[in-house]
Amino acid sequence: MADDPVALQLFYASTVRWASSLARAAVARGRSIVIDRYWASTVAYAPLRGESIDLSSVQATLLSPTVTVFVDIAEDLRRERLEARATTAADLASLLQGPSLRDSYRRTLADPFRGRVLRLGSRGALEHA
Repeated sequence: MADDPVALQLFYASTVRWASSLARAAVARGRSIVIDRYWASTVAYAPLRGESIDLSSVQATLLSPTVTVFVDIAEDLRRERLEARATTAADLASLLQGPSLRDSYRRTLADPFRGRVLRLGSRGALEHA
């Protein structure tokens, strides 16, 4: 799907929608849920991949997070972490985005949908937003 940004955006949105339905059912059973790279990632990466369709109708169907944890680290540390683990081509390509990706996340995390935001900084500092 790399050559079709809209298809890619819809694919990522559909995976979040599916995860949301599983989480909603688990929460209804009294379970606590942690999801890595939920809606904020989907929204933050979209403009950097050339994806451009409005997914607000999808967002309206999702289980809103109580807390979103954002690890905001320096680019050199992010690169080290990505290179030390199995990475996808998309992860490696994201290294080329640098500050653009961080700025896109900051805009995304301004949306009230994200719940409370806990921002973990490069020095381990914790900030509440």
